[in-house]
Amino acid sequence: MIKERLEKFFRHVQFVDVATCNKQCRPNNAPKYILKVEGDKIYIADYVLGATWNNLKENPLVSLTAVDNDSLIGYQFNGEAVLLEKGREYDELKEEFQVKKVKSSVERIIKSVREEKPHHSFELVFPDRTGIIVVQIREIVDIGPTGQVLRER
Repeated sequence: MIKERLEKFFRHVQFVDVATCNKQCRPNNAPKYILKVEGDKIYIADYVLGATWNNLKENPLVSLTAVDNDSLIGYQFNGEAVLLEKGREYDELKEEFQVKKVKSSVERIIKSVREEKPHHSFELVFPDRTGIIVVQIREIVDIGPTGQVLRER
């Protein structure tokens, strides 16, 4: 069930907030770009390689949050992260990332022209040094518009 819910929700979401905590219990929350969702895993591009990346090296537990603007349901996706910086899987994912960046930039340009709405930047520009965070989702928490909570493991 988690797999289907992840795939359905993330079809229309490009960014997710990633919450981590280091060994000293100092929290960090940062928006990250979603590369893809496959099964019960979410692949996230980390183009900063700062506090989030360093925290996950120390503590792989992670919580992702996003809101469905149509239903006003908030989601918390909890799991464990694996960091990829090199290797065959990393190279394949980075290539997928490059293709997705171009597609996303084209979509932003087309939307802007249709809506006659200027943007500061159309292109998603990320540095060459990008890490991939692979999150194995263990739990989904729905937070309804009136505060009701539903957990699915």
